[in-house]
Amino acid sequence: MSKHKFKWLWIILALLFLFEAWFWDYCQSLWHNSALYLHWKRFEPRFRAWLFQKPVWVSLTVFLIPVIVIEPFQIFALSLMANHHLFAGVMILVLAKFIGLGFFAIVFDLTRAKLLTSPLISKAYLVIMAWRLWAHELTKPYAELIRTYIERMKLRVKSNAKFSARLQRYKQILIRLKARLHSQKY
Repeated sequence: MSKHKFKWLWIILALLFLFEAWFWDYCQSLWHNSALYLHWKRFEPRFRAWLFQKPVWVSLTVFLIPVIVIEPFQIFALSLMANHHLFAGVMILVLAKFIGLGFFAIVFDLTRAKLLTSPLISKAYLVIMAWRLWAHELTKPYAELIRTYIERMKLRVKSNAKFSARLQRYKQILIRLKARLHSQKY
């Protein structure tokens, strides 16, 4: 019985790890898309080249900047929670965690080449990538079950004639309401 409980604990931890990995990837793609508006693409190659010429500790210092920026907000959030402002504290803590993870993703993308020249950081990176693969493999059967359940629910909704007719009726009502509101504006 306890073996079964630990299996679910590992699955929950794997899902949390995968969520952070997904958010990490999302932040990297968001950064690359927003970099077009910030004209970062002009400066990024020069910054990477400059950083690659410096020792590893410079890249590590740049990588730790998000900790210095975000940590005071997390301490403030914890003090709010300690002073019975639980909702505000949790909201600030979650926001700080998300922003911090986003900054880490951005800065790691910039410093990755130089950081991975350090044997210790390279080994840590390989361990984290192995954990990510393990988490994917652990949750794969459950993800497939959820996907098939969602597909069956979609088919059930599409095949349900009453539901489809009712949905069409609501769409027609909304279209008429929108037309009526639009005609009243002018």
